[in-house]
Amino acid sequence: ITVPCTAALRSTQQTQIPLYISIVVFSTNTLLAYLLIFGKFGLPAMGIMGAATAILIARTLELTLVLFVIFGKHNILAGPLKEFFSWRRILVVRVLTSALPVTVNETMWSLGMATYNAFYGRMGITEYAAIQASNTINQLFILAIFSLGDALLILVGQRIGMGQLDYAFALAKRLLGIGIKVGLISGSLLIISSRFIVQLFNFTDEGRYYMLWILAIYGCMMWLKVYGGLNIVGTLRCGGDTRFAMIVEVGCVWGIGVPLVFFGVFFTDLPVYLIVMMAQAEEFGKSLFCRRRFYSKKWLNNLIHDI
Repeated sequence: ITVPCTAALRSTQQTQIPLYISIVVFSTNTLLAYLLIFGKFGLPAMGIMGAATAILIARTLELTLVLFVIFGKHNILAGPLKEFFSWRRILVVRVLTSALPVTVNETMWSLGMATYNAFYGRMGITEYAAIQASNTINQLFILAIFSLGDALLILVGQRIGMGQLDYAFALAKRLLGIGIKVGLISGSLLIISSRFIVQLFNFTDEGRYYMLWILAIYGCMMWLKVYGGLNIVGTLRCGGDTRFAMIVEVGCVWGIGVPLVFFGVFFTDLPVYLIVMMAQAEEFGKSLFCRRRFYSKKWLNNLIHDI
């Protein structure tokens, strides 16, 4: 219930509300987990059950706050209950046509990432640990950038819905440019700080060496990864071009990245960081196809003009 509600709040440019609710819920979850896991201030030490209880309470609080903001404060999203279930056929068809490719996209992408990990795991414990640690650090540097994708999805999608296609194209182009610049800066910071970061892990010298190279590769590729990601999650989806986005991402992961990693792991003796570099080939494919699609303007589709 909370996921579509918070998504609706963001899509109507009420982004501060989900932010404040998330801060309250996260703080509540952290505090309760500490109190209930370790039994502080007279509470019983419940261990893993305490963590589960804290999550349950925090999620219940989140649902309560979201519903209160929408219905208690007479938000623009509020309305009679029947309106939430009175779906017209054209709306259902339009939503499913756009949503099903996204579902397939995310499912196949997740399976692709799992396949990468399965291949990496065959290289050895040290190599696999270095990759997983590097992935975690990379996510910390890149996660905030992909919030630009949500902003692009909302802002550009709104202009498309208003019929301002030229403005939407110019705005998307500008946001993509910002994403590339932020990706370059963030990637540079990752490379610069990599020598300090690897010292935080209790790895062997070999593991730290692998991790250092992997982080350097991730840093160099970050701007390209951001460009491809913003196009797929942002521009293509906001214009309803989800089928093309699915074909590009699934095709590049399973047609380029996975075969190259499979070949590198099972048919060569290349070090793990070069195998990781081979996996990055999918980013070149995604960026190339997305760039051509973007400038073709075929993704600029107003999905609500006749609803």
